[in-house]
Amino acid sequence: MFQTDNARYLHLVKKGRALNANEHNLPPLKVALLADHATQQMTHVLKATIAEAGFYPDIYEADYGTAAFEIYDRQSALYGFAPDFVVISFAVQKYRDRFLGTTSAQEREVLPQNYVNELLALVDAARAGGLTVIANNFALPIERMFGNYGLQSSQSLYGSVIRFNTLLSAAITERKGCAVNDIMYLSHTIGGAQFFDEKLWISSKYICATRHFPQWAGSLTRIMTTQKGKVTKCLVLDLDNTLWGGIIGDDGLDGIALGGDAYGEAYQLFQRYILSLKNRGYILAVCSKNNEDTALSAFRQHPEMIIKEEDIAVFVANWNDKASNIEYIARVLNIGLDSLIFIDDSAFERNQVATTLPQVRVPEMPEDVADYIPTLEASGYLEALGYSNEDAKRNQQYREEAVRTTEQLKYNNIDDYLKALDMKIDCGPFAPDQLPRVAQLIQRSNQFNLRTQRVTEAECERMMKSGDHVTVQARLRDKFGDYGLISVICGEVADNTLNIVELVMSCRVLKRGVEDYLMSHLFSECAQRGLKGIRGEYIPSAKNAMVKDFYKQFGFTLVASDGGKDIWYLDAAQYTPRPTFIEKITA
Repeated sequence: MFQTDNARYLHLVKKGRALNANEHNLPPLKVALLADHATQQMTHVLKATIAEAGFYPDIYEADYGTAAFEIYDRQSALYGFAPDFVVISFAVQKYRDRFLGTTSAQEREVLPQNYVNELLALVDAARAGGLTVIANNFALPIERMFGNYGLQSSQSLYGSVIRFNTLLSAAITERKGCAVNDIMYLSHTIGGAQFFDEKLWISSKYICATRHFPQWAGSLTRIMTTQKGKVTKCLVLDLDNTLWGGIIGDDGLDGIALGGDAYGEAYQLFQRYILSLKNRGYILAVCSKNNEDTALSAFRQHPEMIIKEEDIAVFVANWNDKASNIEYIARVLNIGLDSLIFIDDSAFERNQVATTLPQVRVPEMPEDVADYIPTLEASGYLEALGYSNEDAKRNQQYREEAVRTTEQLKYNNIDDYLKALDMKIDCGPFAPDQLPRVAQLIQRSNQFNLRTQRVTEAECERMMKSGDHVTVQARLRDKFGDYGLISVICGEVADNTLNIVELVMSCRVLKRGVEDYLMSHLFSECAQRGLKGIRGEYIPSAKNAMVKDFYKQFGFTLVASDGGKDIWYLDAAQYTPRPTFIEKITA
């Protein structure tokens, strides 16, 4: 599944060492690495994987074994560094030493919980200091001591580590602004005996073989860059020899391989896997070189199809080149090309798309369908920010949007269309049970995002509880369906002014009057609090040019441009509300 050769490790070490200046003006990613094991060579590799992901790495590597000092001392270099992420990495080998160092059955029984508590004390102290924490869990040790009974016994090192990982995962899930780097899964896919290098641990105190540093660093990098907005949203699927075996145009509906034997069942398994990703929140699209009616016949008539026509948000089957069709799919869904994963069995089609549209993620699919799922799992493209019930509805929301687009063609002017939508909005302060989804929308929004500062869930919670902040979450529905959460705004009250900290909106609701409604809502907040006006900022990114003049269109004055950042202000007395066709939902 993973590339584990030593050449990759040596290449990344060399690349990481050479990164001395941000020559390509990449967005910075600041990482503090706190560990009870050696990290020097791992840091070089981490720098390289961060750079490959499109960020400039700035890493603070704390001295060996100084995590507690760095975290508990608010005057330490850690807080002066002000990292985007703090990585806390404990070695399973030290856990092993502590476990094997006692003959007390009681001490071994409670060691997993005690060790978790020690780690959580650091995590909570770091969070209290405003830091976002990623904690490594443990690779499973090869020492069981009880054979197969080891999983059941608290006196088995193997079973003890599993309990530690389970307790840690549950505790981190409860803590906003935290994540687990799943070393247990990483070592499992590699194989424990291959992952560890006992000689290297004894001599240099590295937690795994050097050839696996790239996987360790890659896993960390995916967590961090996903939280920085590098999120995939849509699977673009080929059909022939991808969702079924054979070519439906040549073999006919009855001739394709789907169910019935081992070969056909492999395609069904892959379809079930794709459907599970759809239920996790991925949008599904089809991009096939086929006649549309022929391609659709499999979805409508084949009894062994797992994925149904209604599971597909955009269905494109024609004889155009696939890169052009993928651009069309991105436009229809109103998402960036870098949000797409293109899955196709054909090396020619993959190369054409990867060359023409380098932003699109194109995994190298193997020849055997049985290897499709492991290949996608190993690609690193499926990292999630979290999960909410709304994620499962996302594909349906995009299907509803396609219906809206068709409906709009029936109207001669936009006002008549907007009236007919019968839009209703639920707009108010953050709700505690919605904070995960609020934070997720902030992390996923790239185009309609004024500052792209990626306020975290923990920061959202802090602002929700603060009397010096204004928070807004907005949900929209119309006659075709529920858009779900479509906008998040955070503002800080200072100097008798509402200063916008975060303003994001889903592009699915553009040009429906939502921006006008939300701006009126903000100025109503100003009136209720007796504030004199609103100050907003536009910080350009690679994707948010569409909102460059957002404040200007509402009559704000550009008061300063500082380092590429535009600062806008509008006095409350000068604001003129715009009419909308949106009705507020009242309790």
